[in-house]
Amino acid sequence: MKEFVSKTLFNAVFIGILSGLLYLVFLITGIFFNDETLGFYLLFFIFSSILLYFFIKPVIAHFQILRDNVLYPEQEKFEAGIYELSEKIIRSIKYSEIFDLFIRGLSDLIKNKNIFVYYGQHSNIIVPENDKKVTQELMQLIKNENDPLLKALKDVTDIKIFDIVEFRKISSTLRDVLLLLQFRNIITLTDKGELIGWVAMGGIEMKNLNPLRINVLLIKLADKFTQAIEHAALYQEAKRESVEKGILIEVLKKISTSRDLEEILSLIIDYLGEIVPYDAAGIFLIDRESKHNLKYNVLRGYDEKNFEGIPLKVGKGFIGWSVKYGRGEIAGDVSKDDRYIKLREETKSQMVIPIKMGKDVIGSFCLESNKLNFFTQNHYEVAKTFASQAAIAIENAQLYFEFQKKRSEEHTSE
Repeated sequence: MKEFVSKTLFNAVFIGILSGLLYLVFLITGIFFNDETLGFYLLFFIFSSILLYFFIKPVIAHFQILRDNVLYPEQEKFEAGIYELSEKIIRSIKYSEIFDLFIRGLSDLIKNKNIFVYYGQHSNIIVPENDKKVTQELMQLIKNENDPLLKALKDVTDIKIFDIVEFRKISSTLRDVLLLLQFRNIITLTDKGELIGWVAMGGIEMKNLNPLRINVLLIKLADKFTQAIEHAALYQEAKRESVEKGILIEVLKKISTSRDLEEILSLIIDYLGEIVPYDAAGIFLIDRESKHNLKYNVLRGYDEKNFEGIPLKVGKGFIGWSVKYGRGEIAGDVSKDDRYIKLREETKSQMVIPIKMGKDVIGSFCLESNKLNFFTQNHYEVAKTFASQAAIAIENAQLYFEFQKKRSEEHTSE
């Protein structure tokens, strides 16, 4: 809207100037003298100016193109490169491909390898392959959410380009390091008015480029980049849901055809691993003989020797806590929680999900990862669905066991 208003005002002013010039020409040449025909001549000047304006407008535009070709010989190539890169990015549906295209393409266009992309939603930092040291340094700084530069960027709701030097009034370690590493600009990445990441890049050689057009083109490229990320997210979500449905159908088939509880639980934990990656996992159920103890039915990634001498009880550890209170939880860093019982040296994060049969809790799922803060809420929801399938399998197995026991008793009595 602002652009439309500004263009309209510009056109009106330009036509007014043309009308004034025509008036002067007519006045000087002696054609315009009569006050009685003032209105007619005024309308004539305005109409002539409009016609003249639309006649010379393409001439002016063509002249500007010629001027730009002389003053900025690489501008046309740069703009073509931006549009070509934008089209490649928007056509891609894979995160890795989108980021790779953006980084390498932008690096080639600005002739500077200093490109650094931070995409906060996935806690993902991507830089050129030869800058691993830079990645590590910046990752440490970005973890500090109280850094003034990060706080300033969070307030941005549109795609904008900032000169990092503009933040000189802010006492920011991150800003100082970016400048030290020869990063000069930051492009914010936003989606629906919310900051989702940002791009830091080195300086651009502007000698052969139009400085007034560069920011406009880079903002358009960043917009295509964020659109591509959104499209990839939608695609991945649809693909994930399709895979989950397929796997759940397989689980249901096994539950309906097999009576071997251990076999079904093994399938459930293995199928779960295809959707929620884990380094160790187990299904723990309340011992029928001792209602206070837990026993593992299925284990993956654990050494069974580690369970020797460690009593698994309801209310003890994350697993026992989950069974006692019928609640699930994600522990991003197990070293900071006293409830965690160490069964693996490598474990950094853990997730537990109760297995419920009606209102009764009969056991718990446990998944462990060697990475900090690995499990997400989405992982939890998926595991929760599989836990409910495990409950169905256990209930079916119990009903079958009781049915077989009753039949056996009836045959004995006969």
